[in-house]
Amino acid sequence: MSANDEKKAQLEEHAHQEMAEEISPELEALLHTDPSKGLTSAEITQRLQQFGPNQLSEKKKNPFLKFLSYFTGAIAYLIEIAWILSAVVQDWINFGIIGGLLILLP
Repeated sequence: MSANDEKKAQLEEHAHQEMAEEISPELEALLHTDPSKGLTSAEITQRLQQFGPNQLSEKKKNPFLKFLSYFTGAIAYLIEIAWILSAVVQDWINFGIIGGLLILLP
């Protein structure tokens, strides 16, 4: 079999199949609505008042804590240990380079 025949053999086309959207009677009872008709304007208003809008609240994070979170993890810890060891052995050039990279590339 040639390379071209292998490509054709690997590519199979699948016909698109429509799936019937069936909702179980139990779920339909929990939703208190007919899926084929949807909600009326009155039901929408009532559900908005009862449950609120269907939105996730955005969680604000302190930018300083987010910055500090970049210094956690196995690789970050190894780089920080290398930075400390370069200070212990008084290799100030590597100390400066590693420290600069820690600050500039979180």
